Amino acid sequence: MLQSESSEEKKAVRWAKIHYIIPLKLNLRGNVGWPDRLFVYPEGGTLWVEFKRKGKEADPIQKYRITQLRKKGHHAFVVDSAADAIALMEAKAVHEAGREVRSVTGLRWLPFRPRIGENFNRLNDF
Repeated sequence: MLQSESSEEKKAVRWAKIHYIIPLKLNLRGNVGWPDRLFVYPEGGTLWVEFKRKGKEADPIQKYRITQLRKKGHHAFVVDSAADAIALMEAKAVHEAGREVRSVTGLRWLPFRPRIGENFNRLNDF
């Protein structure tokens, strides 16, 4: 059975709260297309996340907003599962901490420095 967008978002929010990441729900009246959540890290960083149903793409205005944020140096992504959102939050936590972090899933995340000019998948965009 497919999980709804809101149930996946709730799982990711629960995980964030357990890990002291503030999950702000955005409701910007009159400003459409902005990501659903802004996750604020204890170390000071942020992560913008747009949640979509499994297999669905972001609307054109949402893609535009994500691009705007990225051009200004923000980390912004579209996900279709709680697992993807949690993986992004873990990777961002490693980036902010600047050291190795062991995740709740048992994976080991290492900090890294992006190389200019290379194509990265969404986890390597940090």
